[in-house]
Amino acid sequence: MSSFKQFNLTSKMLLAIEDIGYKSPSEVQELVIPRVLKKESLVVTSETGSGKTHAFLIPIIHSVDTTNNHIQAIIVSPTRELAYQTYIFAREFVKYYPDLKIQLLSSQIEKSRSESKIDNNPHIIVATPGRILDLGVNKTTTNLSMTKFVVLDEADMLMDSGFVNDITELLGHLPNASKLVFSATINSKLAHLIERFIGADHVIALENMTNSKVEHYAIDIRHQSNSDAIESFIKIVQPYFLLIFASKKETVNKIYEQLKQRKYNVTILHGDLEKRERKNIMRRIKNMEFQIVVCSDIAARGLDIENVSDILNVDLPKDLSFYFHRAGRTGRFYKEGKCFTFYNDDDLANIIKLQDMGINFIFKVLKNNEFKEGKALKTKVKTHRKIENQELERDIKKAISETKKNKVKPGYKKAVKNAVENVKRKHHRKMIKENIRKERVKRYIEEARKNG
Repeated sequence: MSSFKQFNLTSKMLLAIEDIGYKSPSEVQELVIPRVLKKESLVVTSETGSGKTHAFLIPIIHSVDTTNNHIQAIIVSPTRELAYQTYIFAREFVKYYPDLKIQLLSSQIEKSRSESKIDNNPHIIVATPGRILDLGVNKTTTNLSMTKFVVLDEADMLMDSGFVNDITELLGHLPNASKLVFSATINSKLAHLIERFIGADHVIALENMTNSKVEHYAIDIRHQSNSDAIESFIKIVQPYFLLIFASKKETVNKIYEQLKQRKYNVTILHGDLEKRERKNIMRRIKNMEFQIVVCSDIAARGLDIENVSDILNVDLPKDLSFYFHRAGRTGRFYKEGKCFTFYNDDDLANIIKLQDMGINFIFKVLKNNEFKEGKALKTKVKTHRKIENQELERDIKKAISETKKNKVKPGYKKAVKNAVENVKRKHHRKMIKENIRKERVKRYIEEARKNG
């Protein structure tokens, strides 16, 4: 069994790691820690729940010079929940590093309060990207010349959430810092950023996107209502601790109210909750005061909630990469777990795409309050083309139908022809973009393997 001692860490760091609860490094920690200690820049794609937060915190804190009162590390998280969680993880080391100063900058903290605290010269800043730019990166008064590390955590979400320019500007202010990018996937925006600031030869790609001990179930609910299907699901599975995910806030609220009316021990977690309410709910969740938590996707990204036995997706996220973050809330740090996904005929294309992305579904049908054996979906190219053709045919019919509303107007036939051509062009562009994305991810993974 490997040990943290192999990294030549100080005795107080080894004590801190033991106090946190680690006995041996995880795979991502074993690969990342020694390279960060050498001040290398890295791009790491790893499964959620693999210990990646401590993979960068341990070497960063080990490298901080607490006698030097300058910012030495900046950790950027896409949401205030994730920033706060990383901040709490970092604070666990203060017991052994009493002179270590860590600053949290997020939308949870009033800007005026944060500005007053920034003058205390923290060694490590944990922040959401907008606050980093607001509170110093653009100001000549902030000295970033001693910054050794910048971490982009959940980087694909940072890119997809509209922070591309902010992140690019931040990295531009830190030309000499080691750049550590942690992401579940490498999308086109992130790939461009990697090429510009880091280079593909620094990619560590760990293949499994979800814990191999998590079982994935695709449940055909045969167009039942979510309410009835969830009720049947809970009776069948009898989950110990269940997270229910939905893509829309309105759906999250509706499911929560229905379960509450039926006297389930349930709470709700989404991005619009007030700071005090969210903090209280998270405290109660960690104290195991609820059996069911109904969540939006913002809760899926990196939040460390222990003892989640089951995940239920009442729908699939628009961005399928979010599936992995939802599923990653169970089976944390290689424990067992189950992830269930409701689907209907309209979802078949996305179920197949997830299979192509590495998810091995067990197919079931929910009928008469029972799970019956379902028929697995094939993932051959013919199946993809058939579904793509079905989608194209559907959209063409929709375009013609909408154009028919103006049938009496001059140029009707030309309008129909133009509408059909527009649909075909959109589908063609969509296919090209998807192929480019797949090839880019494939290239990065292949390059990572070549470079160990």
